[in-house]
Amino acid sequence: MLFDILEITSLTNFKPIDSPMDSNQKLVRNQGELFLEPKRYRRFVGKLIYITITRPDLSYPVGIVSQFMWNPQIDHWNVMIRILIYVKGNPRN
Repeated sequence: MLFDILEITSLTNFKPIDSPMDSNQKLVRNQGELFLEPKRYRRFVGKLIYITITRPDLSYPVGIVSQFMWNPQIDHWNVMIRILIYVKGNPRN
């Protein structure tokens, strides 16, 4: 399932990163450009929530992006992509 998500989002060619979320980044509601595919955002957040069952290291960042499911912005999408890139580089944490 995880690698299916990476293929769907075209993240298979990205270099891995060492943390799922930038600790200095603050996400807020209703500020910034709206993400134009909110259903896609919700679908991927749902998949990430499912992955947290076996990946407790993702619970915090996934919890953060899940707060914005009903009105996602580009910044929220970018954090979710960062989580996926992290998972790609750390598949068995």
